Amino acid sequence: MRKIPEFPRYRMAKPPVSSRWLATCAAIILMSGAIAVVLNKSAAGSGVVLMSMAGIAALCGLAWLLRVLYFRLSVHHACTWSDEVEREHARWWAIHQRQFALNAVVLIGPSGAELSDWLRVIEREHPAPPLRQEASGKARRIPGVFATDPGEREKQLAQMLVLQWKKQHGDAPAVYPEKFFWLGNLDAWSAFAAQLNHCFPKMQVPAQPEAWQGAKTLALFADIFGDVDRPELYLIAGCRALSPSCDADRPAGECAVLWLAGCRGDVLLSRGEVFEPAEAESLRDVTLRAEMQSGLAASPDRCMLFSHPELAELAECGWNATHNIQDDYWGIPGELEALVVISLAAISAKSEANPCGWIASDPQCPLAVGVVKPYGK
Repeated sequence: MRKIPEFPRYRMAKPPVSSRWLATCAAIILMSGAIAVVLNKSAAGSGVVLMSMAGIAALCGLAWLLRVLYFRLSVHHACTWSDEVEREHARWWAIHQRQFALNAVVLIGPSGAELSDWLRVIEREHPAPPLRQEASGKARRIPGVFATDPGEREKQLAQMLVLQWKKQHGDAPAVYPEKFFWLGNLDAWSAFAAQLNHCFPKMQVPAQPEAWQGAKTLALFADIFGDVDRPELYLIAGCRALSPSCDADRPAGECAVLWLAGCRGDVLLSRGEVFEPAEAESLRDVTLRAEMQSGLAASPDRCMLFSHPELAELAECGWNATHNIQDDYWGIPGELEALVVISLAAISAKSEANPCGWIASDPQCPLAVGVVKPYGK
């Protein structure tokens, strides 16, 4: 979890008690006078007694002033420490609330590939795709992909993803991506890169993409694009075709996702928050901080997620964690779970002009949580 940095409280000195100091000083002065009288019994010693009492009184007064000065300095240092802590917290939130934009979202799954398909899925008006019985179990498959081997299916999905991007967003993007992030096997990346080079000959596609690492990569994008206005774009893509298993609770699924991320776009995406059940913080605390991170005054009406029966905390997360569960439309999406639910949240936020939450598994933690907002809101 990304908690706000904590600092120890400044241990401020206790204020001096005037009555106690006055009584103590008076007792010391009288005691010093009595001692001076005993030591100087002659009449001439009365001056010495008064001088000694006056000296002790001056020393007591000096001690009082030093004690008051020590307390005032302690108060000053405590105020300075508190101001520095507040500034550090404000600096942390300023960085933590940075956001980046998505200006292209392409999503392919068993329920379709067009925007209209996903709007019906979000409204739960789209029928669940049919189950296919395979040799090792049941699966939900994408129509138009005919290979039987999962690796070959992923290659075809990668090519289909580029063609769908070109179909949805025109012949060529206004700005070619500067960096490429990939989630999937490298054979599928090679097919994806070859199709990119074929469809967009001027695009410079690297032989080796950078790896998508979930919330860690989201934080990287927020830091890069949320600080200054930058013209470049990053391309994020991935595809996965899972093999079915007779022991699995859900059928195997397959999907493909493509984003273009930058400073400006259709929706804004934060770096998100992460949840560790072993920590003292509850999932509700994490969702509240995700709302603060995105500048929301209330919880989002929608939340895109897959079911997580092993996490009972989902029922008390404070978000609508039952209305938009995606299990029936995808099967098991594998490592692309976060990319799928964030894509659906982006489509929902853009079409409805309202924030949409998302909850997904993450490579580094059990759950990642975040909010997608319409751009400019």
